Amino acid sequence: MDDYNTLLLDIYHAARTLPADEFPAVLMAMLRVAVGFDFARMLRADISSGAVVVHGCIMDNIPTDNALDWETIQRQDVVLPHVLAHPGKPVSFHCGTLFAAPPHAIMRDYVQRYEHRNGLAVMLPDAETGLVDGLSLYRAHDAAHFGLRQKQLVQWLMPHLQEALKLNRQLAMPTDLPPAHGALLIAEANGAIQHCAASALALMVAEWPGWHAVRLPTALLEALRRTGVDRYTGKHLVAHCQRYRTLLFLRVTARSPLMQLSRRELQVAGLYGQGMRAKAVAKALNITPATARNTLQRVYLKLDVHDKAALAVLLRQPQ
Repeated sequence: MDDYNTLLLDIYHAARTLPADEFPAVLMAMLRVAVGFDFARMLRADISSGAVVVHGCIMDNIPTDNALDWETIQRQDVVLPHVLAHPGKPVSFHCGTLFAAPPHAIMRDYVQRYEHRNGLAVMLPDAETGLVDGLSLYRAHDAAHFGLRQKQLVQWLMPHLQEALKLNRQLAMPTDLPPAHGALLIAEANGAIQHCAASALALMVAEWPGWHAVRLPTALLEALRRTGVDRYTGKHLVAHCQRYRTLLFLRVTARSPLMQLSRRELQVAGLYGQGMRAKAVAKALNITPATARNTLQRVYLKLDVHDKAALAVLLRQPQ
């Protein structure tokens, strides 16, 4: 018990003092010493649809591409339903036994490729977000089974791992991020996703259909790697980026329809939406009333609005 208490103190101390780009690796190293494993994955996911939709993933000694391979076989993973049905209860398994039957050939190939011959898995709901945090540990040697002690230790530790990661993200958040509106996405410099809020995920998928929250899309990552670039504007979203050490903190918002407008159209729309009549707008901008009316007509067509009230609502939205 003394060893367990010391481990908890070390975990929370590291969460409070280490940068967010260093803490996950240190956390995994502590867990490796305490439990003993060759490979590990900790993910945050939405399971409300019945499938596991990943919102962020921490890998230890597992290639990043493994996450995409796992998504293709997750519906054949007989461990997953059991873990989801018993939140907070770790389950250990020997893959050679579990997937011995002929229908599980694809699972056996996956196990052989990544050497995940023995496993220990647990999932725990996060009441604040409605998501779940999952931890999967693997051993490469066929006879290296996880025992009762490891299961109990992981069950005790899992709520603290969940809280320590949240604490570390909160403390590491740069204070000079763009305004608070927008969903948070945290990625490593190589594009690996650490955290992706649900609304950010929805916008990213709208921009890049089929995207998974494992790595930043190539177009976004390459744009942010350019010197001086801290904003990406796509068809459906705008992403503001703040760099902190080797992490990218992004605030993702839906692209405002107002971005379709030219500078002059935005000026006319702004004044008209404030309550001015077309003649007053024309006078304020030193243009003819006919130009003001024609410009306003183009604004209505581009924004698909039909009256001043609807225009005023759009103008009040964050851009």
